Amino acid sequence: MTRPPQVVMIDDHPLLTHALAFTLRSRGVACTVPTLTDHESLVSEVEALQPDVVLLDLDLGDLGDGSALVPDLVRLGAAVLVVSASRDTEQVGRALSRGATGYIPKERPLDELVESVLATVRGEPVMDHEHRSALIEQARASSRRRQAVQRPLESLSPREAHVLRGLMAGGSVREIAATSHVSEATVRTQVRAVLTKLGVGSQREAVALAARATWR
Repeated sequence: MTRPPQVVMIDDHPLLTHALAFTLRSRGVACTVPTLTDHESLVSEVEALQPDVVLLDLDLGDLGDGSALVPDLVRLGAAVLVVSASRDTEQVGRALSRGATGYIPKERPLDELVESVLATVRGEPVMDHEHRSALIEQARASSRRRQAVQRPLESLSPREAHVLRGLMAGGSVREIAATSHVSEATVRTQVRAVLTKLGVGSQREAVALAARATWR
């Protein structure tokens, strides 16, 4: 007997997964919704299922960014179709750059979602090449900009990094000096070093730069 197409749905939205799984099964597609535990356990469960297609949400609650799963899922030989409500085009582009075959917004009508899944099962594209390439390039450009910001932050010494974290927490030079058990003059010297390395002119600019880089 011919093996039916196997689809795995990685999503924490039960209403959508139940509706989509029910419709796909009525079209002859075997559909499984694995337990969302941790990254390694989830990949192992998917590997045991040997799916042809994985439908992947990008916002997975405690599991975080679903795009991190894409390389492992692709390694298993599955076509990964992103079905997500995420409006973060960088996140979508990141998933595509890591090997996802396409992306379709979760809010599309159910019949359109089903047809996109069936097209992916058949090996057909669900988005045009130009749109896919543009999203990938946008994600890569954002990554390059973030890395350019992070490099000077990574050049900070442990003591300078500690001072910057204190500033980000709203601490004054006096408060940072008191909690670090050093003089205020020492902290001011470290603040000047931070500003020089980051190429900014004020503590406020240093804090803003670190926040944009999501530095901690």
